[in-house]
Amino acid sequence: MHYRLPLTLHHVDNIVTVSEFCEFVVNQELCRKRWLESERQYEELTVHLEEVERDNDALKTKLKHARLVFLDVNCCRCKCRLC
Repeated sequence: MHYRLPLTLHHVDNIVTVSEFCEFVVNQELCRKRWLESERQYEELTVHLEEVERDNDALKTKLKHARLVFLDVNCCRCKCRLC
């Protein structure tokens, strides 16, 4: 089913011309494209954030192990000094 646009569209007490309506439609399309681009960027950033969080967790684990080794070595040195 096809609809014909009227020559004027009444909006509240103002008259909106067909050219103004077409401008509105074009602007809406630009907004839609920007929205889609924002959604794509959001997805990319979400994936990147997950990768960074995994890397951060791995680094925290390595730091924990390094601290344990450091404490163990220091404890052995202290014991050796006392002997």
